[in-house]
Amino acid sequence: MSHFLRLLAASVLAGVMLAPQAPAQAASGACTSADGVTVVVSFGSLRGGTVVRCVNASGSGLDALHAAGFSTTGTQRDGSGFVCRINGKPGDENCVNTPPTSSSWRYWYAANGGPWKYSQSGAGNRKVTQGGFEGWSFGASSTPGYAPKRSGSSTGSSGSSDSSGSAGSSDGSVLENPSSTGDTALPKPKPRAQKTAAGVPSVEATPTEELDSTSVAAEDSGSSAGPWVAGGILLALLIGVAATQARRARRRTG
Repeated sequence: MSHFLRLLAASVLAGVMLAPQAPAQAASGACTSADGVTVVVSFGSLRGGTVVRCVNASGSGLDALHAAGFSTTGTQRDGSGFVCRINGKPGDENCVNTPPTSSSWRYWYAANGGPWKYSQSGAGNRKVTQGGFEGWSFGASSTPGYAPKRSGSSTGSSGSSDSSGSAGSSDGSVLENPSSTGDTALPKPKPRAQKTAAGVPSVEATPTEELDSTSVAAEDSGSSAGPWVAGGILLALLIGVAATQARRARRRTG
């Protein structure tokens, strides 16, 4: 009898050791460090509120959802990879074919402090990021109803997201008002070209050029008066010579 009990105890112990370990219990609320993954499930119109849990997961998005304590149901057409129900919701969906967008679950992901981004791949095909956020929302145009930021963390990102999950304009691309303290001095005007009567363009004279023109005119007037002065001097000499010769002639005849 004792030998039978020992065999039974050994069998039970072997079964316990070979049984798969259950995932670590998820903590309520967002993760406070980059060692875990925050899973957010927003039930929306299904009246389940928004549930936030922190889990220690390193597999796919679907693995993180299960590790957070949520059960999922796939479709007969697509299998368990497509999430048709979470925790049995929506209960009125038969999950035979892929449900329409307006009544299906949407899968999101986000970095700490960043915007929610809609995943183009299935949750079973995307690997989670440590310290990041995994999100699920029900309906066509709603992101998970929770800001993806760890409690007590400080990040440089303050981006918001719209209904499509794209980031808002918080990256400094919006141009600020241009500064009004710059140099407002205007450049000096250039000489304007004018047409002469012959049609040849000429440059309008600057004040300096006008002074130079006046000086040249004065020099020209002075140089033109020179011959008249010289002629007057020569005429005076001729008159003097003629007068001298006349006096000499009178003396000879007298």
